[in-house]
Amino acid sequence: MTDTLNPQEAQSIFESCPIPAVILDAQGLILSINQAFTQLSGTQKTNCLTGKQIDSITSPGLKHLLTTYPKLEWEDGTGRIRSIDVQRVTLTEDGTKEVRFFVDRSEIIQLENANTVLEEKLQQNLLTDPATGLLNQRGIILALEPQIARCRRYNSTLSVVLMAVDASIDREKLLIEVSRMLKDQLRWADLVGCTENQEFMLALPETPETAAVQLTNKLVPLLEETCNNCFPDTSIWSCFGIAGWRKSDNAPSLLQRASNALTQARNSDSNKTIAL
Repeated sequence: MTDTLNPQEAQSIFESCPIPAVILDAQGLILSINQAFTQLSGTQKTNCLTGKQIDSITSPGLKHLLTTYPKLEWEDGTGRIRSIDVQRVTLTEDGTKEVRFFVDRSEIIQLENANTVLEEKLQQNLLTDPATGLLNQRGIILALEPQIARCRRYNSTLSVVLMAVDASIDREKLLIEVSRMLKDQLRWADLVGCTENQEFMLALPETPETAAVQLTNKLVPLLEETCNNCFPDTSIWSCFGIAGWRKSDNAPSLLQRASNALTQARNSDSNKTIAL
């Protein structure tokens, strides 16, 4: 008993293979094509290409399909652009015959592209910063709006602090440790976030600007302590921009004034606090 297939059995398996395939010799002579390739290429008969040299094929599209590898974009007979992976397998030890499999990855690529678009949309709708777990800027704006509405209704105070920090260590590790410190030090009602520029945002209900300045003065030594405990022999730089709520403010305008104040603080001395 032997596991070797006879030529008729091998040809039968080749013809019924669901993956489009072509057998060629070393000179580019087409020895056989299977039914799946006939359907892919749009050729009307299984044997219409058999016995032809690839170079003699007059159809540019079909010639492109048969001569391009390992990947190609190919327009089929219906006008659909397909993404094809071409895999070549040598059939004989002397390399005189090979089979080329044409794997249509169009649907997979479409799914991958759709998944990429979905991930981008989900990323846009996320409310938290992936590194720190804090609210991102979109999350802060959404959370600020009810606070601002409350200020308008009760004429209460609200301050926003933007804080920039830097140290000669891994940026993500620094942000994580500072975020932990802020969560420990701030009140349960305070909002803590992190912008896409990796600046910390603090929204402080019932807090006037003067109290917000006092808070930043308290945070400076705490930042240094956190840095020394987690990253010995490393100094930390920080600055703060503060904006107190005004009757004309909405969430974006309040954050913008805090951002302008932070820009001024950046251009001033280290650990400088500016309130606008």
